[in-house]
Amino acid sequence: MIEKLQQIRRRLVDLISRTALAAVVCRKTGANALRLIFANASSTKATSRKVRIRSGLSLLEVVLALTILAVAAALLAQVTTQATNNGLMAQRLAVAQMLCESKMSEVLAGSIQLTPSSWTQITDSGRRGNWHYQIQTVTAQRPNMIGVRLSVTDQPDSANPELFFIVRWMIDPSTGLDTPPSTDTSTSSTGSSSSGSSTGSSSGSAGGIQ
Repeated sequence: MIEKLQQIRRRLVDLISRTALAAVVCRKTGANALRLIFANASSTKATSRKVRIRSGLSLLEVVLALTILAVAAALLAQVTTQATNNGLMAQRLAVAQMLCESKMSEVLAGSIQLTPSSWTQITDSGRRGNWHYQIQTVTAQRPNMIGVRLSVTDQPDSANPELFFIVRWMIDPSTGLDTPPSTDTSTSSTGSSSSGSSTGSSSGSAGGIQ
């Protein structure tokens, strides 16, 4: 309240001083100078009032805020898309690993023939997707051993289709060392009889000088 009274007092003092100045000038220059002074005073007051009343945002501030919001939204969308792609890729790798382990177990058990083959569709997986597997043999450094490389993919027609693979070393089936030897259950018993013979000898002495 006190500040408002002080402002009113300052305005009255300013108005009185301007009026006195206008009276002095009017005496010297006439009515035109008086109109000019009051016009300048009213324009200055209107300008100061506009500056004090202004409380909104300018067009430049609005454009700058919208630009920052658009950039933040674009970055957020990019991060979300990348996170979604990484999640889907992790799920694909997990399924490929399980299928690869399953098919390798079938190969080692003899359910799948150990011969190099092209991409063969997996029909008994129960998984969604177009899953295929491929068998390749690798030469081992040790004799009578062979390496089995089994690959799995869900995109067999792409340029680099292999998604996951495992390698196992096993005895070469062509050598026959992985089959146990056959055992004969029939037993034969052999007996030997010994015969003994006795020989006797008689000796006699004969003299014949008469």
